[in-house]
Amino acid sequence: MIDTLRIRLEGRDWKIGASASWKASFSTRREIRENEQVESGGVLCEHEETGLRVGGPLLPSWAECSLPKLLFGHNGKLLREEHCEAAMTRLRGLVGEVVKGAEFGEASRLDLTGQFAGELRDWNAGLRRVTHKQVRRTGLEFFDSGLVWPGKYLHARLYDKGLEQSGTPGHVVRLEFQTRAGLIPGGVVTAGKIDYGAAYQAYRRFCKGFSPRSVPRIKKLVDLLVWCEQSGFSRDGMTPTELLLASMSVRHQRRVRASIAETQLQHFNIDWDRLVPPVGNPAFVDYEEQ
Repeated sequence: MIDTLRIRLEGRDWKIGASASWKASFSTRREIRENEQVESGGVLCEHEETGLRVGGPLLPSWAECSLPKLLFGHNGKLLREEHCEAAMTRLRGLVGEVVKGAEFGEASRLDLTGQFAGELRDWNAGLRRVTHKQVRRTGLEFFDSGLVWPGKYLHARLYDKGLEQSGTPGHVVRLEFQTRAGLIPGGVVTAGKIDYGAAYQAYRRFCKGFSPRSVPRIKKLVDLLVWCEQSGFSRDGMTPTELLLASMSVRHQRRVRASIAETQLQHFNIDWDRLVPPVGNPAFVDYEEQ
């Protein structure tokens, strides 16, 4: 459930002679301060196998990685409570290959993710034009019909995990929240340890920041007619059913009315209390590339 973690490093220095699995680079930046040109630089080391990055202006000051990718080789498998200690142990070991004397500090970025069985089109319909309490803007389309809610400190994304990871549409929907600065949930990462319970409750709170719409499943004309009747939709004082019946024989009118009366319109609902209950097991699923 925890994905990308960016954590501050304290009491540290670069270690000379890192292994060949690390790629180092140095960048410079020039800017004007008090009418003088000032040049500053930054060092970045990237672990090519896992994507772990360690960097800082001169001395290493932060480390960032996807914890599932660090542990499993990809992030389609969610990091659960039983994985947290192993993930942080591996992170500490890899950081120790390029940094000496490092202690983990506070998190400056924390991504909380959940994956659910379902179709992206249903989730899109339920969350499209819906704002989040901490973003206060409706979702924007991105990445082949996914949705994104960009905020300053909270960035929410909804997309098809199979399509993102393998290029093939699947049946796993991923909802993730990227948190920074003042919106990073307190108590989740402390002294290099993860409190999974705190992370889960934070993810649940973020989910409940959305109030999804109930989406009718319209598969046949009669479903559309029933939905229009239930919604009270009309034009110039006439409902779609009345407009349709006006052009039919009496016998066909009876058939249509009977079909409408018998139809029980089905809805798709995003029920947070079922998907991420306050206690008990959430409806999380993993994505494994076929």
